Amino acid sequence: MIIYLAQPYSINADEKLREERYQIAVKMVAKFMNEGYNIFSPILNSHEPARQYGLPNTWEYWERVDKEYIAVCGELWVLCLPGWLESKGVAAEIEYAEHIGIPIKYIEV
Repeated sequence: MIIYLAQPYSINADEKLREERYQIAVKMVAKFMNEGYNIFSPILNSHEPARQYGLPNTWEYWERVDKEYIAVCGELWVLCLPGWLESKGVAAEIEYAEHIGIPIKYIEV
């Protein structure tokens, strides 16, 4: 089973904060993979292409792609980092997972 890892990324974020959030994603993906989980992080998938090639950092841009990833995952895990409750993307990911019946786990970091 693949687990989709949701977290705030672009909300109230300048380049430095997005980089910090990316590094948290890297650390958490490594931790979970070392524990035997198969993790997909949209942040790991999009941060570098966005940074290097000027792709937008908005939920509106990534929504279609991320929903397709969620649809093939067995669970959605939410990293409860500062800003997660205000994140439009995290809220939409949770709503979509609920809509298609994927279990959701909230992780305090």
